[in-house]
Amino acid sequence: MVWLRLRRAKKSCGKRPLKAAEIRRWTLFALQKEDFQKRLVEEVNYLFQSKTPFALLRIVGEEIGKKGLVEPDKWLAFLESLFTEDGKYSYNAKELRETEKKRKGLIYGAWGVIISFALKVMGQQYPQRVVESAGRYILETQYWSAVDAVGYYAFRDIFDEDTDCILGILKDWACSRNKWLRRAATYGITSFLLKQGRDIEKAAAVLDILMEDGDRDVKKGVGIALRHMTKHYKANLIEFVNRWKETDDRHTRWIIKDGIRKLDLQEQKEIMAEWR
Repeated sequence: MVWLRLRRAKKSCGKRPLKAAEIRRWTLFALQKEDFQKRLVEEVNYLFQSKTPFALLRIVGEEIGKKGLVEPDKWLAFLESLFTEDGKYSYNAKELRETEKKRKGLIYGAWGVIISFALKVMGQQYPQRVVESAGRYILETQYWSAVDAVGYYAFRDIFDEDTDCILGILKDWACSRNKWLRRAATYGITSFLLKQGRDIEKAAAVLDILMEDGDRDVKKGVGIALRHMTKHYKANLIEFVNRWKETDDRHTRWIIKDGIRKLDLQEQKEIMAEWR
């Protein structure tokens, strides 16, 4: 009866965006059913088509993550079914290649937010498994919006549990030949920098590896990480870019120029003063 009432409510309101309480109620009900996969995908499709703000999709991910704290095998398997070629219920990679570029990004973004927040919650108890799952997700999707979401959200709470382990993994990703793992490393560092009191030298060691990276997507990621450093670690940012400012490498100079945009104009001029 609850399911029918929810469906009738949706039909009566056309394709209007749902409110947070409605999304949570719908998600909790779907998760209780044997065909939860089908019901969840139906819900996400509705949210996508109704242009519900992506920020509210975290609710779906958080509720899946809470289930995963109790039954990690079941729910990690479900999450992975969403982004593998064999995914029965999702917009998988094969289907996405047949869609227009804009829609592809939005679909990946929607599921990326949901999967990222589910992993974020599960990371409280299963950090190693979450990291492994995140790596497989990045390699499978290889699309910027999905990669950014995982790098930015999935590791946020795990840093507090085992900082050295996660930074070590991000360092390995930064050395990878796969550009999407390298980009994910930059977003992981961006997430790391959101809190005060972090060990900036360890974060800088990851960014150092990428400062001469020639890939456009990776360079943008490094620039974003440096701009986030401005808020809580401005002095560290200036020290970091000063170590690199004498380089003639055009990729490094692009990253520096992009990364210092939030500094005062005079500070930017001083950093770039020696450039020809």
